[in-house]
Amino acid sequence: YTRANILVVIFDNRTIGMTGHQSHPGASQRLSKYHEIEIAPLLKGMGIKVVENFNPFDVRDGFAKLNKAMTHNGVSVIISKSPCVFLPDFKEKMDRKMKIVVDGNLCNACANHEDLSLSCSRCYAPKNNLSRARAKLLAEISVAGEEQLCPANICNHGFFNSILEGDYKSAVEVIRDKMLFARTCGDICHRPCELFSQQNEVVPIKALKKFVSSLDENFHDFSLPKLRAGNAGKKDRSIAVIGAGSAGLSAAYDLVQCGYEIEIFERESKAGGMVTYAIPDFRMDKTGFDYEAMQLKEMGVKFHFNKSLGKDFSLENISADFDAVILAIGMGKSKTLEVIEKNIPSENKSDALSFLKDFNLKKLKLRNGSVILVIGGGNSAIDAARSAKTMYPLSKVIVSCIETTEAMPAFVEEVNHAIDEGVEFIYDSRVNDCSVISNGKIEANLHSCSKNEFLQKMDCDYVITAIGQISEQKVFEKIGSEKIDTQGRIINVKGNSEYKNVFVAGDISSDNNMSVIGAIASGKRAAVAVRKSLEEYKYEYEGSAALDKLNSAPVHISRNAVSLTPENLQVTIEQFNLHQSCMKCNHCIDNFGCPAMVKVIGKVKIDYSRCTLCGLCIEVCPNNAIRWEVVREEEIEPATTH
Repeated sequence: YTRANILVVIFDNRTIGMTGHQSHPGASQRLSKYHEIEIAPLLKGMGIKVVENFNPFDVRDGFAKLNKAMTHNGVSVIISKSPCVFLPDFKEKMDRKMKIVVDGNLCNACANHEDLSLSCSRCYAPKNNLSRARAKLLAEISVAGEEQLCPANICNHGFFNSILEGDYKSAVEVIRDKMLFARTCGDICHRPCELFSQQNEVVPIKALKKFVSSLDENFHDFSLPKLRAGNAGKKDRSIAVIGAGSAGLSAAYDLVQCGYEIEIFERESKAGGMVTYAIPDFRMDKTGFDYEAMQLKEMGVKFHFNKSLGKDFSLENISADFDAVILAIGMGKSKTLEVIEKNIPSENKSDALSFLKDFNLKKLKLRNGSVILVIGGGNSAIDAARSAKTMYPLSKVIVSCIETTEAMPAFVEEVNHAIDEGVEFIYDSRVNDCSVISNGKIEANLHSCSKNEFLQKMDCDYVITAIGQISEQKVFEKIGSEKIDTQGRIINVKGNSEYKNVFVAGDISSDNNMSVIGAIASGKRAAVAVRKSLEEYKYEYEGSAALDKLNSAPVHISRNAVSLTPENLQVTIEQFNLHQSCMKCNHCIDNFGCPAMVKVIGKVKIDYSRCTLCGLCIEVCPNNAIRWEVVREEEIEPATTH
């Protein structure tokens, strides 16, 4: 009458329970002389605009109708209509042919690792499980754990759901359970975990990492990893890590938290390897990376800078001095093109790694307004081209690559950035010959690779060769040529070089994807190989499935990354339900409150004497651990007569 802003929920279970399941005017189907009164038309006749029936066993539909009614300004009524479970028509419907079972492999189990001693920062609180159950009902897209695997074995589902709950601190800690580089990964990871098969949709994991790690109060708090390192039982074993790049630092991070004494030997004056010296600073927060990397020193890792393998120490000697050695020296030497090396003077040419190092150290001395030719189609070529355009915006930067647009090995996202910044591309091309002409310009003839015919002639001032990297093989001659592949990489079997006590990680490993996330994961797998060798550790590296997939068929995301702000964050992520079994879940008991659910040795079981077979637990279980099952004939008890 007063048009109050109120939502009324009517529970119509077709009976009056307190007086012995009697019929009533709204449910008189069992009394033929009375006409049943429908509640919804009656309410609409009273002038109520929003009146909806829903079946409470259809949780998704009921949830949607309740949410819609709550947005209405005025009186709205929702009628939950389903017979009481004690009425004959409900019992006859179930007919005792089905039962509800809980899969113990999915209930209160961890789908991210078998070794339950590994750290897990997923918070335990009833609201955490409730938010996951809500996501199951609200989200348009469901993503199973095996579709969202990270090569570094980060629990992306725990990470994602922490953000869904607004617990950004826990989200950062879930990353750091497995990886040192939360902010760095948010900056430059090429996102192999984001593309999953069934939906052709992208969950913005990288953007979420960038978002939560940009909150300085969480980013700068490394107290939990430091606590784990401090509390770890000391193993009285020393490990040498050669190379302070992503792979070596990641191996050290895992091992120092397991109680090992770690010493890192690095030929440069600071940590980072390719991340520090080859990736341009406009692509990432170098200060954040330095902070993350040097947390290892706070955790007890010893660094030896300006110490080079093959010059200051040998692999033979260092393997004798330490219980194990992780070789993570990267591929520090650029490949060259004979046509460039023979015909272009040194002041007009550079290899990609040298060029990028000079760019990062602010040592480049090119002429602004010049023409710069970059040869190559990989990530180093794109980084060099973008760096040249950034530092010399008046210059014309051209990339010549042998591949077509679709076949370029560079990450699509970075190529798109280069195009947006004004870099030009000549695909399916190679430099057939070149020379310095009278005005000091370089004249280059480009030929088509696919048709092997002349394509065009161009003049330029500088040439940057970016056709890949090779190793400096002389530093590990003792390993033997039969263990070195054609690229100068060590033939490796899941982290073990089979050379005494030396384990291989990162770009120098023949089976590893040359990317930051590939290097991080490779370092972690090498750390597991060390543990298996020295302490009879019984588990394999639990990110192996994702790492092997990355190594065998690198994933390139073909769309631009999502940009997240506090304003669009929730809207962006609420369309996804990320689910996998979790040790921290007791939703059916804590939130759902079903009296038929009991816990036995950590697993939820069903007390069938109390179960009414409503099936609502199936709908709301975040782990998809509960299902219907047909009752076997031998389980059916004979009917009794009274």
